[in-house]
Amino acid sequence: MKICVIGAGFFGLHVANQIHKRFKKCEIQILEANSSAFKGASSNNQCRLHMGFHYPRSGYTVYQSILGFDRFLKDYSAACNSVASNLYAINKNGYVTAEKYFAVMDSFHLDYKHIDTPKIFKKKSDIEAVIEAPEQWVDLDMLKKILIKNFKGSISLNISVSDIDPEYGKVFVDGKLYGEYDFVVNATYSNPNLGASEKFFDLKYELAALVNCETDLSADTAVTIMDGPFVSIYPSSVSTHTLSSVIHTPFMKSKSQKIIDENIDNIKTIAKNLDVKRNIFNHVNEFINVKISNDQLWLAPKVKLASDHGDSRVTEVKREGKLMAVLCGKLDAAFSASDDLLREISIDT
Repeated sequence: MKICVIGAGFFGLHVANQIHKRFKKCEIQILEANSSAFKGASSNNQCRLHMGFHYPRSGYTVYQSILGFDRFLKDYSAACNSVASNLYAINKNGYVTAEKYFAVMDSFHLDYKHIDTPKIFKKKSDIEAVIEAPEQWVDLDMLKKILIKNFKGSISLNISVSDIDPEYGKVFVDGKLYGEYDFVVNATYSNPNLGASEKFFDLKYELAALVNCETDLSADTAVTIMDGPFVSIYPSSVSTHTLSSVIHTPFMKSKSQKIIDENIDNIKTIAKNLDVKRNIFNHVNEFINVKISNDQLWLAPKVKLASDHGDSRVTEVKREGKLMAVLCGKLDAAFSASDDLLREISIDT
């Protein structure tokens, strides 16, 4: 059996390794448009391994996070690090009250610890409650090393797939036939509808930014304000944190793929002209006492279902003939996606 995986990011490599675990004799080839693996969103994300505390308005997303958390820790433990002081603060001006927030978390029997509101919060009177939650941060460099070390197939770089024939499993590059496969898995993240005769997903698109920086917080401290147009600070290494803003992290939005196609090559210039770095820091600084240094922007496209409501982050796998596409934007949901793919492949083998 010969399988082509399009995209050598986290999900592409994860899916390829899970397929090989199930089908030992399978020949797997990954095609990557960039000059190296783990570009784009794979190396520019919040590094958060969710357990569900981030999604009080989407019980299904909480459920997916809980299921994926332990499996992620088992397979990628060397890349996972505990966050000793992982604070979630419920703001009274948000979309959910503290009472509702805890009702959702308690319904899933999640463990957490109530604490007094610390001085790190500037508007303490707006905070209804604060908890410490046992989540993890992911070392993206280590995660990349694990995935590549475990991969048994081949990776072809600088190969930009232009089209896919779902019926015959044909992959085209620059309009010319590149190869024919038993299955083609589209794990590109930014273009999951590639090759589908009718688009798999109705999507919305963003160009997104995080500020990665040194802070005066301890390395194992994280702060997230829930749930609405607020901010978050999360560890990205033993010496850095990412800053994110619900308002300013997505600095361009559209219902069209063109926002990515036409702007991705100039994403740094666009972010600079829009003063995205300053906007994110200023928003964080409205709520949290933090000092930063040696800051840089992490930039990447982001794709979500157009029907996403509340804080839903649904993971889906779609299929047409020999083509399967993954839409998955959370690290902890990777196993849900790969399980679905394996079921589809098993049907025909």
